[in-house]
Amino acid sequence: MSVDLDNILKEIIIRHSLIEVYHLEIHDDSDLINEFGLDSMSIVNIFVDIESELKIEIRVEEFREPVMNQFSALKRHVSGKLAQKIYQ
Repeated sequence: MSVDLDNILKEIIIRHSLIEVYHLEIHDDSDLINEFGLDSMSIVNIFVDIESELKIEIRVEEFREPVMNQFSALKRHVSGKLAQKIYQ
């Protein structure tokens, strides 16, 4: 199964951002919380959507820095979860 993780995560972030955000504005070094107006509820909703769309489990303890600081950290974390899923 091929997954366009970059686009899936961007769509989820755009869906839950409290400000208007466009695909091209989200870069690997983007600060998700400060640049895109994410609050604690939107962060929880982002993780719920990631779990639902990618069929992975993310523990509450994982909703922390640096995973939510930068888009690249979130992408790395989710990619690792997908890899674990494949090898289970």
